[in-house]
Amino acid sequence: ESTEWYLKPVGDGAHFYIVSVESGLFLETTNTPDESWVKTKAVRLVGANSDFSVQWRKEDIGSGEFMLKNREYGRFLQCSPSVDLDTGSSEGGRQIRAHNSQLNMARWREIALEE
Repeated sequence: ESTEWYLKPVGDGAHFYIVSVESGLFLETTNTPDESWVKTKAVRLVGANSDFSVQWRKEDIGSGEFMLKNREYGRFLQCSPSVDLDTGSSEGGRQIRAHNSQLNMARWREIALEE
């Protein structure tokens, strides 16, 4: 369950929250640069709130794919390359960050999960 998320509508018809199934925390992007790569900003889990930093919009790019754009900072949620940007290691999985451009790593697709 730790990698399952759901989209909770904000109520304006355009934006939503990305919520962790496991913790109930909201995905937020900050304006804090990652130490190793100035183009990306930190992403973290925070308690429920209505700040624009926890609100996201889907930008359809066709073929069932979309990009997730943060309402506060206009950055796109992306999965980093297989190499950890902080350590240079490929161990420990990939990282989620917010980037200022529309990279291929920022493409997402919704899938239905079995109950």
